[in-house]
Amino acid sequence: MNSTSTTLQVLARIYTSAEYAFQNIPGSAVIQRYVKSSHQNDPGRTILELILLIFAIRTLFQSKTRADKHFIRFSDKVGLIRLFLDKKNTIYV
Repeated sequence: MNSTSTTLQVLARIYTSAEYAFQNIPGSAVIQRYVKSSHQNDPGRTILELILLIFAIRTLFQSKTRADKHFIRFSDKVGLIRLFLDKKNTIYV
């Protein structure tokens, strides 16, 4: 046996294991059907959707910034809005 056939056998086992694991996930048939129907001669769309999915997952798990952190500093020259704000930045009309 040469190294090429051994490598192919290992890759085939990995693929089979991954496929089996994916099929055991609840809802995997729905995902599989969606990917097949969305791919329809447009692999660019599938790649774009995969990138968007990865971005959404990354955004969900990214650390949140604190709400009291202000990135914009306003001076007293803001205009009429300052007339209606008290020290707690509550607007009075």
